[in-house]
Amino acid sequence: MDSKTIFKIFIVSVVLWANNLLAQTSEYPTKPIKLLVGFSAGGATDVSARLFAKRMSEILGQPVTVENKLGAAGTIAAEQVAKSPADGYTLLYTSSSIHGISPNVYPNLSWDPIKDFSPIALVAKYPQALLISNEVPANNLRELVVLINKSPGKYSYGSAGNGGTQHLAGALLNAQAKMDMTHIPYKGMSAAYPDLISGRIQVMFDNAPSAIPFITSGKVKGVAVSSLNRVKSLPNIPTIAESGYPGFEVVAWTGFVAPANTPVSIINKLNAAILKASQSPEVKDWLEDNGSPTNLVGNPADFGLFLKKELAFWKQAVEISGARAD
Repeated sequence: MDSKTIFKIFIVSVVLWANNLLAQTSEYPTKPIKLLVGFSAGGATDVSARLFAKRMSEILGQPVTVENKLGAAGTIAAEQVAKSPADGYTLLYTSSSIHGISPNVYPNLSWDPIKDFSPIALVAKYPQALLISNEVPANNLRELVVLINKSPGKYSYGSAGNGGTQHLAGALLNAQAKMDMTHIPYKGMSAAYPDLISGRIQVMFDNAPSAIPFITSGKVKGVAVSSLNRVKSLPNIPTIAESGYPGFEVVAWTGFVAPANTPVSIINKLNAAILKASQSPEVKDWLEDNGSPTNLVGNPADFGLFLKKELAFWKQAVEISGARAD
């Protein structure tokens, strides 16, 4: 077989491959889509993922099934998606923990948060609520700072573990307010709340959706939120920025990513479905009730830039906190 014949066969093969790929992407999806969530069922991340998955199933005409893949602050789920085929059928419902904090805490991850993923859409931002025990004689952030600074090292703040959003939010507030609170890590927020309620620890940050029932029931005092704007469901609680620390913002967030090199046509189709899902009454109401803006879904390129900025932000927070992987 001469070289010209070999070249013609090569060209025909390439054309057939390209046509096949175009057919696949134009018809996408033709089978169920798996959405991996790196956290347990029932939490805010899982609930929001399932709300989006339900609406996306209706929009795309194929089931979008949620699979909880637990372990190592979501990094096990991320690894599985990073190593999956780039065909749009395995997606990650990622978060600030997975794509912001973990790459700065875990030094030997097998995946790169930028190179190994194709961004699709940012969907939610959750402010942190600053909570204090009813046993603490302070009713706002200014009073709390004065109290703590009178007795450096006496007061402590709890979190769901080293390197988590709550830990880093406390460390950043410590630094900005020049306070000396001691960090006490717990194995999850459910283990920390009893100690906050009893006064064994005095301060804690938690995602606003999780904190709201404890605040409204009067079990703890909510004195500030970490977003730049107030939370709709907590209208009387000021922001930390309003309380004397301009520019303070620490928010958890969630979004969708796919394996790197997923075809642009598939990414755009998923982005459009997510945008439509975000404006459905069920999803929109849930986001509003849990303190998230409802207009976050932009284009994939914007989400890619956001991911890079978040990596830099959380790197600084991790350095300030001294957090290391447990």
